[in-house]
Amino acid sequence: LETLVACLPQLFNISLLVLLVYAIFAALAVQLFGVTRYGARLGPTANFESWGAAMATCYQMLMGDEWMDIQYDCWIQPPFCTPRFDSEHVHGYTGVQYSFGDCGVQYATFFFVLFKGFCEAVLLNLFVGMALENFTFVTDEVAHLEDHHWSKGASADQVKELAEIFATMDGGTGRIPLSSLHALLHRLPRPLGFRDHLQSGSAGPEQVTKEDRAAQKLIRAELNVIVRDR
Repeated sequence: LETLVACLPQLFNISLLVLLVYAIFAALAVQLFGVTRYGARLGPTANFESWGAAMATCYQMLMGDEWMDIQYDCWIQPPFCTPRFDSEHVHGYTGVQYSFGDCGVQYATFFFVLFKGFCEAVLLNLFVGMALENFTFVTDEVAHLEDHHWSKGASADQVKELAEIFATMDGGTGRIPLSSLHALLHRLPRPLGFRDHLQSGSAGPEQVTKEDRAAQKLIRAELNVIVRDR
């Protein structure tokens, strides 16, 4: 569950990217195979006559639904199809002279292999990679060894402790005045504040050294500069 929650912010971005790539391939398929005659698989349930139908067909191919047969149908060439619907190519035709026919495209194989390779081997693996990355983050957090010196960074519990101390002084505003800096540093545990840890892990009495006082003055001076710049 923690992995799923961690994946949610990235899930929307990857889903949008996948949808965009599918839309591009669907629009290209409509342009290339929109008037291709029906065949063994290309038909009412799988065609590229419109963008919506092309999106549905692309989804079917991505799921492995006889995409090789669709590829073969879109590759059809004369004499099994009509190159152009005009009097030159259709004997006795007297209707509107069209500049297109119902033949496929000779390089249809390239289109389908590119679609399957890119969308299946690359885009869908983004979801797997995202899940594995966030799963690693969660397991690293669980395996994190907490120590009072933050030698490997602060743990989730230590960050929570800092947030709780800060919340007792900000009055629900998310900010504290500069005059409260001294009190905040005396309440925060080391290494951010002056309060030492007891052997049991709880906070002990503070022991302020000369270095701590100098650090407090530097922090106060830096904050004063930031406030003045604003």
